[in-house]
Order: sequence, then structure tokens, then C-alpha cells
Amino acid sequence: MIKQKGLKLLKQFKISKIEKEILDLITIEFLTVKQIALRRDTSLNAVYKIIKKLKQKGVYDAGFNRVEKVESTKSLNPLFQRLHGQEFNIKIIKKSDKYFHAKQRGNTQFIDGNTLRLFNDSIEIYSGQSFFEKDEQRATATSLAYWQRFMARLEHEFDIILIKPRVQNINLVNQHYGEIDSEMAKDSLNRKEKIKIQTEDDGKIWFLIDNSWNLKEMETIHPETAKQDMTKVQKQVNDWRLNNPPTNSELSTNLNNLIKVATDDMIKREEYSNDIVEHKEAIKILGKSINKLTKVIGGVLIENRNLKLANKHQTSLNDF
Repeated sequence: MIKQKGLKLLKQFKISKIEKEILDLITIEFLTVKQIALRRDTSLNAVYKIIKKLKQKGVYDAGFNRVEKVESTKSLNPLFQRLHGQEFNIKIIKKSDKYFHAKQRGNTQFIDGNTLRLFNDSIEIYSGQSFFEKDEQRATATSLAYWQRFMARLEHEFDIILIKPRVQNINLVNQHYGEIDSEMAKDSLNRKEKIKIQTEDDGKIWFLIDNSWNLKEMETIHPETAKQDMTKVQKQVNDWRLNNPPTNSELSTNLNNLIKVATDDMIKREEYSNDIVEHKEAIKILGKSINKLTKVIGGVLIENRNLKLANKHQTSLNDF
């Protein structure tokens, strides 16, 4: 069975219930063989035999690590987001001699694909993990679960304290969110164009097109706003996909056409207004003439009516 887990896809082998329990005690709780034997109330030889079987099945190596089988990224078709490039600066709350001995062996160490730089009072972690999910929120949640386990592992291996409630000693100083198989990235790569956009306030790059892992990614990489930036970019990209809105050039053309129509209408209105002003006197004179003509016609009609009445009255007299 192929299962997504953190950076990689973990190939799970068929193991027994007891084998899985001991594997978890070693890789999750980081117990020693002796501690496992005490926990399970069994012998050291019995624990070693199960560890040997786990190694034979390829799920466990000599470095007390689960073995993760990386599959082709083609199997990531349903996944769209990749959170990677995380960097942490951690102030150590409590140290021991074991930590300083480890530091003396080398201040740069590699654990689970991550690079660690050890200092007297702090640890820097440069992540080698990638977290594939459908969106940036889920990728963030998956990464938090992984780093919580990883910090617990460091506490065990170096005998230090890194995590304490209400203590703000872990700073995430960098992270990248990438949309896999982005159409924008594909178009940019086909055109052989390099796209990098800087912020106006601090001049840092916040957006770029990247194909370093052959994933054709559209990435937001600002150390402080990468997650929020990806949310905004995704909102815009989804609008393009679902609604097919006009491009900026199309909007510009439509706006220019509207301005031209409005301008033409204003010119016509102004010309009409000027015509009214210019013909105002003529309209007044025409109005007076119409009034006079109306009176004349009215007078003629009255005279004709009176004449008809007179003629009618005369006819009646003659008949009488």
C-alpha cells in the first residue's frame, strides 16, 4: 500500500502487530532496546529478533529510522500543493552534556533528511521534507504534525528540551508553498521566461516560477507571508479556472470603448444644448406668431359661426 507521509510517500510493508508496536516504540517514542524490553516485559533477545525481522523486511535501518520509499511524483496527481524549504531557529530551553558531546562531533548533522546546525544555545534546522496536500492549510497541518514528532526525537537524541507550553522559542524563518503542475508555470517554462516578483515594501521575492524538481511549480516564498500569499494567488487562479474572467487587456479595451461612448454622448448632448440656446429667440418669435395666428383663426371661426346664425335667422323670418 502506498501512503502519503510528509515529504515522501511511505511504502508500507506487511508487518505483524507486535512488529508494528516495536517499530513505533523505536521511531515515534524513541525508546532504547532495554526500555522496550521493560515496557513489554520481555527479554532483550526477543526485542533484537523483532528488530532483525524489521530490517529484513526493509522498514527499518541501522540508524533507528523508518525506511521511506520514494515513489514517482506521477502518483501525486490528486495532490496540488507542496510545502517545502522550511527553516527553523530554535532556542534550547535546557541542555545537557550529551548535547555538547554531540556538538563536538560536528556542529552540522543530518537527521531524517534534514540539516541541523548546532550552536551553544540554539539549533538551526534546514528542512529536507516536502508535504504534499490538496491545499496550503492541509499542507501546513501535516507539516506541524511531522515537526512535533521530529522535535521530540531531537529532545530524546540530544537530551535537551525544545518544547515547553507558553514558551515562544521556536521561530519559523522560511517556508515555500508551491502549486504543482501549474498552468501558469507550464506556460512560463514553455516560453523560457523566468518570473520572479518582489514586494514593494522590503524588496524580497514573494512569487516565482520554479521547475527544480520537474514539478512545474508556481511558488510563494516570502518568509513571513508565503502562506497568505498562496491563499490569495489560489483565489485568483481558481477564479480564472471557474469563471474565465476577461484579461487586463480585454478590460482595458472594454473600458476605452465605454469611455468613447460616454464621450460621444456628452458631445451630442452639448451640441443639442447649444442648438437650443441658439434657437431660443426664434422659438419665442415662432411662439408669438403661432399665438397671433391662433387668435386670427379663432376670430375667423367666430365670424363664420355668427354669419351662419344670422343667415339661419333670416331664413326663418322669410318663411314666416
